[in-house]
Amino acid sequence: MLDEALTHAGLLREDVRITNCVRCRPPDNRDPSAAELANCRGYLDAEIDRLDPALIVTLGKVPSEHLLDRSVAITSESGEVVDARIAGIQRRVLLSVHPAATLYDRSQRDGFFETIALAAELSGAGEPDGSGGADGADGADGQSRLGEF
Repeated sequence: MLDEALTHAGLLREDVRITNCVRCRPPDNRDPSAAELANCRGYLDAEIDRLDPALIVTLGKVPSEHLLDRSVAITSESGEVVDARIAGIQRRVLLSVHPAATLYDRSQRDGFFETIALAAELSGAGEPDGSGGADGADGADGQSRLGEF
């Protein structure tokens, strides 16, 4: 679903950086515990600092709450851009439902696609015709400065 939304927004999977709040998948695909999130936060902050993304897109409730340090009603807040202090620097964060949520609840699909299209627009990446490519928005590492978490 994510690849389809990226393509629809004129992005390729290679145009974005995808990472996770934790470095090891919790058993049984459960949400990471507060301790697991805290143990990995330094790695995430260092990665964000190094990449300096123009925009961070959170994919789901867990990364949204983790980065914003507050409760998030992700279904109703999806598509909102908020400012957050991450690793001591103000960052723009776009909240999104997780792509898997659109598989369980098809009514979230259009909103998810709109959010990814907004991410491409806000970061200056992509071509809405679906042809892909960041067209000049690449960072020093050749990836777009659009970050997804």
